[in-house]
Amino acid sequence: MQNKRKLKRWHLIYYLRVIDRDTKQPIGHLIDISENGMMLVSETPISLEQVFDLQMILPEEIAGMSDWNFKAKSLWSEPDINPGLSKTGFQLIDVHSEDVGTIECLIDDYGFRE
Repeated sequence: MQNKRKLKRWHLIYYLRVIDRDTKQPIGHLIDISENGMMLVSETPISLEQVFDLQMILPEEIAGMSDWNFKAKSLWSEPDINPGLSKTGFQLIDVHSEDVGTIECLIDDYGFRE
């Protein structure tokens, strides 16, 4: 996989649950995030080149919201270091200013510092 990422991805101290809004089923847990992408870890492989309507349950309210709804396209997948898990990279789609604010709050409040 060639790294085309332009923005630094931040690892979070929580693996936040991400739900597929169409199926209402958990799709995976957030590992890292930037303003234009994220990586999830999941127990089952996620199909590639698909746009998902997703919802993330936030660890606390951000701008009065307890969850964040967004669209993301799956771009790549590979086995995780833990057997039986897969990592999938997503591109965030139609990111609005309030989405950027949510992402920045997640990074500021729950991101690992280098």
